[in-house]
Amino acid sequence: MRIDTKQVISTLENFLNEGRTSRKYKINPMNSPKFLLDHLASEDLDKLGNVLNYKGIYNGDYSVKFSALWSTLFWKIGEQILKVGSYNSPFERFWKNLEIGGDVEEYAPRIKDGFDRDALSNSAILSNYVTKYDGFTHRINQMKVFASTYDQYEIARISASWDNLASNIDAEMQNLTKSVSNYVHILSKAAFTSQYLAGGMDEIEIPPITTTNAVHDSMLAAVTINNCIDTMTVEPNQKYIPWNRSTSNPDRTITDVAISDINFIATTDILNNVEFLTALNTQFGDRFKNDRFSWNVTRVGEFATTIDPRIQISSGYTPITLTNKKIVGFICEDDALIFRRKEVGRFQFDNAATLKTSIFYHLDAFANISDRRKVVAVVQKN
Repeated sequence: MRIDTKQVISTLENFLNEGRTSRKYKINPMNSPKFLLDHLASEDLDKLGNVLNYKGIYNGDYSVKFSALWSTLFWKIGEQILKVGSYNSPFERFWKNLEIGGDVEEYAPRIKDGFDRDALSNSAILSNYVTKYDGFTHRINQMKVFASTYDQYEIARISASWDNLASNIDAEMQNLTKSVSNYVHILSKAAFTSQYLAGGMDEIEIPPITTTNAVHDSMLAAVTINNCIDTMTVEPNQKYIPWNRSTSNPDRTITDVAISDINFIATTDILNNVEFLTALNTQFGDRFKNDRFSWNVTRVGEFATTIDPRIQISSGYTPITLTNKKIVGFICEDDALIFRRKEVGRFQFDNAATLKTSIFYHLDAFANISDRRKVVAVVQKN
């Protein structure tokens, strides 16, 4: 979403005209922001000041008036962007809003075995047949703030025209959005690699796709990935369930089947390999190019090789070391991704002592991998 001069003027007009029944403002784009500030009534300057902390101070100084104007527009347009939304990181679609509280309780029932009715005694009706659940708590542990500070005279300089003002607000908004998205992207990748390196994930191995055996290696890799997805989705089994690897699990025989859509997260050097793409299309047919599976392929750069302390890992796993192999991807179902965020909001602070304005973007988040849903790492030998 680009912010242009028309949107800046329209936003300011709507803000100034809120609650007015007559004499509504219509800003002439040919006039400068300074012209508007010089002709605003005192009650309208008060309206700008109420958004900030300059009430009773800003009226006498031109540069501080500009700060009030700039911060008000930033806040109002920021509010609109939060409502409209913005897409940057390919992982954004996996994140869900955490509306209430700071915890997510994950409960997964274990599949039951049936009884032989002929072998049951008459007293069986009095027995309790309690469903066994595996429970996990995921808690917000990232309270991030992204900030920018502007000097009032700098704001006055960049606000010499509506075009300059619009360009500056757009650049700052885009930069904040990009910064948050980059953080979300890095945290998302770290969830996969940390769970795997902590020993909380199975792995499948595909061959390096070399120039001399590209067709053979690509076909073998595609078949391995296809078989893995079938193993996850065709019938319940014990494979690719992290909790079966934990010593904290007293019964490591959990049987389950993927119940949500399957995702393939992989590096660009794999997904952009022509031979590998050809092999995938051969294995998956038109599905890879045309249906939802193609939407569930996510391209990333390189994966990290160390455990990120920001990721919450359940107890009982034995960390592994990457020896003569590298991570090239992950296969998982949607429900394996416990990615939550809480948009606390955007705020500004105006320092009356230094005449500087700071904008703060607050975001609470966590990114964890479920211990009970299907997920597996894809590795290659070096």
